Amino acid sequence: MDHVIYTALNGARHALEHQAVITNNLANVSTHSFKAQLAATSFVPIEGTVGHQTRTLAMMSTPATDQRAGAMNYTSRSLDVAISEGGYLAV
Repeated sequence: MDHVIYTALNGARHALEHQAVITNNLANVSTHSFKAQLAATSFVPIEGTVGHQTRTLAMMSTPATDQRAGAMNYTSRSLDVAISEGGYLAV
């Protein structure tokens, strides 16, 4: 038996997760050195269904981060630091 509701709920859940990633990126767009999260959804055909070969499940791929360097602002404060060209600061 094919349960269509599970297919629909799976798609809705991944749409909400994608919207949460976009909302987080928009909320932090003005934060200095914020790295935006990237989200991608792929669709996998459901195996074993009889007569309904067009049904798919949404699969969220591994989230990534946008690693591009942001703008650097000169502050003239002695304790401010900036890292360029793909570096990380560990505290």
